[in-house]
Amino acid sequence: MARQSRISIDSPLLTRLKKFDKALLRHVPSSYPIGGLYEVGLMLVRPTRSNHWCTPGNSLTFASTGADGTHFSFIAANGIANDRCPIVMTRPMEGDEPNIVVGESLFDFLCLGCRHGYRGLETAPSEGFFALYKSLKQEGEHAAALDEYQTSVLESLTNEFSLIPWKGPKTKYQRMQREFMKTLELPNDG
Repeated sequence: MARQSRISIDSPLLTRLKKFDKALLRHVPSSYPIGGLYEVGLMLVRPTRSNHWCTPGNSLTFASTGADGTHFSFIAANGIANDRCPIVMTRPMEGDEPNIVVGESLFDFLCLGCRHGYRGLETAPSEGFFALYKSLKQEGEHAAALDEYQTSVLESLTNEFSLIPWKGPKTKYQRMQREFMKTLELPNDG
């Protein structure tokens, strides 16, 4: 499919998220080279069109996990990326299926990762992913390996934005793939 010529952004929630991250960065323990949301797999970037071979043409990237080129983007509608747009995760290292929908909106996406972080989303749709993101606590065999600082970042994020973890992530995940994957403008050769 052809790439949308221009995508504009209108996301008050993303603006708030950036301000929140800047506030977090004022109080980073010395043991962390970066701090803030980056430490939980949400490295915010200036919204831009990605040049990865597999990124949907109708998307605008706003964050990455900081690993293997994995990034999060709004799925723009009619050339506009806003808080109501679905969120796609693109994993260039995944080969045949690099794109998956990870939120019905930016708020919904933030809710998904609010307990276990956003780097672990790279394991979707494995059973380990569903077990981890179904759990509301940091315990058990599928718990994310988060330290005290990372846990405090996620707790602050959850409180600041009134986030509610997903209930029944497998069912919701499957429904979102059926509903939103068809809206992605995927490269012809990807």
